[in-house]
Amino acid sequence: AAHLSLNNYESSIRDSERSLALRPEYAKAHSRLGLAYFACGRYEEAVEAYVRALEIDPENDWSRDHLEKAKEKLLESEAVSSYVVEQREEEAVEDEEEKEEESVTTDNWPSPFEDENISQEAGVHTIEEEEADTTDEEEEEEQDNEDDVAEQTRQADNYKDRGNEHMSNKEYEKALHQYNQAVQMSPS
Repeated sequence: AAHLSLNNYESSIRDSERSLALRPEYAKAHSRLGLAYFACGRYEEAVEAYVRALEIDPENDWSRDHLEKAKEKLLESEAVSSYVVEQREEEAVEDEEEKEEESVTTDNWPSPFEDENISQEAGVHTIEEEEADTTDEEEEEEQDNEDDVAEQTRQADNYKDRGNEHMSNKEYEKALHQYNQAVQMSPS
């Protein structure tokens, strides 16, 4: 939201995507992503983001209104660029035809792993064999990693909360600093 307020749309897109990586069902992040895409003239992506926001929060009138605006802009831009799209499609078909003519079929080539003995000699293991190799040390390490992730998530949430306080006070630069700290602390 801070990036949107400062007209930093590409940064807003990145932050929204990071937020959605952490919480895919966060409708507000989808709406902000839609707004940032809209501001960049990326109307198709804006429509997709607003649709997703409304799937999560169907009662959100703001997202519904902005979805309609994005659809209108998308239709306008499609009408203007339909000729360009047709040209690109024709070029793609021609390129594909050229590739088909140049390609060499590999359907009849033997696989080096068809013989089980060869697979074993090459060091190829089945999933079951790999799972059997898991040790207690790996399980302990995994638990330690989970504990670290939980602590990092808690710290990231604290930074995010402080960022929200700055946003409510319209201290956008301070909010950005806190949000960036939260993103850096975030385990994903």
